[in-house]
Amino acid sequence: MYVSIKDTSSEAHRYEDLSSSAASELPDEAAVIEQAVLKAFDLPLRSLRSRQRGQAHVAFARQVAIYVAHVYMGMTLTKAARLFGRDRTTAAYACRIVEDKRDDRRVDLKVEAVERALENWIFPVEPRALRSSPRLMESLQ
Repeated sequence: MYVSIKDTSSEAHRYEDLSSSAASELPDEAAVIEQAVLKAFDLPLRSLRSRQRGQAHVAFARQVAIYVAHVYMGMTLTKAARLFGRDRTTAAYACRIVEDKRDDRRVDLKVEAVERALENWIFPVEPRALRSSPRLMESLQ
């Protein structure tokens, strides 16, 4: 999330990255998604919330986090993007990239690992895949 801060000397606006706040300040879903992605990609804490794009493997891990938040958890693109300090268009791009790269079995296994980790976590809403498939819901009961 970004907050506009007025710079009185030049009347320009700067943006302060609030995504670097402590993990405890993240919503529960975001903290769990972040931890699952960090573990799957073997990344250090806070690397997904960096304001900069960073190294390619970190940027891709962040794209996976946004993808899972949107596709698996059913969050809007705007909400998924804000969890990691990005905007809606960046989230849409992230989802396209991850979807395209899931054809690679290694990438698909990492995304599946994140999805399985989230599956084991109890959320107040069901994942989108379950809500959209009544047959799947019945088979789980």
